[in-house]
Amino acid sequence: MQHRQFSNKMDKRAMSDVMIVLIIFIVGALVLITFGYSIANQLKEDSDSEICRLSVLAQSQFRKVPGIDISLPKTVIPLDCPRRRLKISENKVLINGKKSDKYNFKKLTQDEVNHILAEELRMCWNKMGEGKLDVFEYSWFVDLKSICVVCSELEFDDKLKPKGQSYEGLLDYLKTKKMPKSEIKYSDYLVRTQASRYHLGIPYTQYNPWNYGSTDKIYEDKLLTSEKYSIYFLAWKSDVLNKAIGAYTPAYFIGLGKEDKLSIDCQQIVNN
Repeated sequence: MQHRQFSNKMDKRAMSDVMIVLIIFIVGALVLITFGYSIANQLKEDSDSEICRLSVLAQSQFRKVPGIDISLPKTVIPLDCPRRRLKISENKVLINGKKSDKYNFKKLTQDEVNHILAEELRMCWNKMGEGKLDVFEYSWFVDLKSICVVCSELEFDDKLKPKGQSYEGLLDYLKTKKMPKSEIKYSDYLVRTQASRYHLGIPYTQYNPWNYGSTDKIYEDKLLTSEKYSIYFLAWKSDVLNKAIGAYTPAYFIGLGKEDKLSIDCQQIVNN
């Protein structure tokens, strides 16, 4: 009798141990699946930017052959830079319809909005070559053309629009915050002197008051939840004649603005 009771206790204990192991296994599997999805989603976001960056690099390299400019009138390597479409809500960001793992927050604040904008500006500038690569073709005609790639389109969730909210302070954020894993501030990275880029012998710099590179012309410092915004890479490209005589060299900038600003700044957008 005692032996049977002892055996029953052992069976119950064994069943309990099995249940505990099974629960741990199920919980662990769920964690791995969730974590794996998060990693896959982040890799997808990163891969899109990397594909764009590689196509920019390829275009800048294969556009020129010694003695022959094979870009005229069109570039040989097309850009593969689809727009990132962001929808910002009270507790998440959707990128191309999927929840982003890059931007995690419980409640949307002014600091969070500025962080999102700063990161989108950084990624756009990075994948387009940081103003160091000579991208886009030159025009045959006597003209100074502005050409753009729209990197990101941003809008706010419908629940935020009726409240008439606005988010401010982007310029201060860019000037005071350092980029992830870097000692460089966003503003120092995004708006740099381009001493080798010039207009009639005068270098393009962010300090020239007439130049597009001055920060008050580049960025919207107040974002309204009722509006849509674009982050775009802008290139000033001269025509073939002015390039040949050295009157102009290409200059590159990064911009943020509403649709009307985009239409003014960009004579041509290559990724409609």
